[in-house]
This record gives sequence, structure tokens and C-alpha cells, in this order.
Amino acid sequence: MTTRFYAGHLIYADGSGDFITIHRLALHDDNITFELLTTWDGGDWSLQGHAERLSGSTFRTSRPLRATAVAAKEVGPMCALQFVITPSEDGGSIQVEGRWDEDGDTYPFGGELEERE
Repeated sequence: MTTRFYAGHLIYADGSGDFITIHRLALHDDNITFELLTTWDGGDWSLQGHAERLSGSTFRTSRPLRATAVAAKEVGPMCALQFVITPSEDGGSIQVEGRWDEDGDTYPFGGELEERE
């Protein structure tokens, strides 16, 4: 499989209006890599990482990550992300359902990302 790159916005399911901007998600055969910026409680947090394929279309970060507050440059608590990715028939977009696990809480998110070069 050829690596494909995607970008776009994912919305948290809690109705808060917070969202994730995926600057780059690279879909490889056995893993994904990602760079993102998320709005959370009025602040912006950046995160980049790597997630292994668990099975089928499910990917999960293999080690805990820490997001960084953009303005304050402070490091947040440990977190883990899971992505379930469903490509469109032509591969021009992917549907993403996922969750951000942090401090014992789970924050579901989802949306569609478009292919980018």
C-alpha cells in the first residue's frame, strides 16, 4: 500500500464546540503518524505521534503522549489516542471515529479528512 496523507477537522462529540485540526495524518500499511492542534477549554494544544494498527481499521498510540499548550508552552497530562479509519472507495477521503483518553476520562471525536499531498 502506498502511504496517503490526509488533513481536516474532527469534532469532539461532547457538544462543547472544541475540535481537532489534523495538519497531517499519514496512513501507512501498519500504522499512522499524525500532527494535530486541538482546542480545549479555551486553549490550543499541539500533539504529534504514532499509532500502531491493532486490527482491521483500528489504530492506537503504543505509548502515552503529552500535548503541549501552544501559548504557555506547558506540557499536559499523559494521554492516549485511538482512531478507527474507514477510507472512501476512491481513497480521496477517510472517515475517522476516535477517542482521546486522559486522566481516566474518554473524549470521543469524529469527522472526515480529505487527502492532501
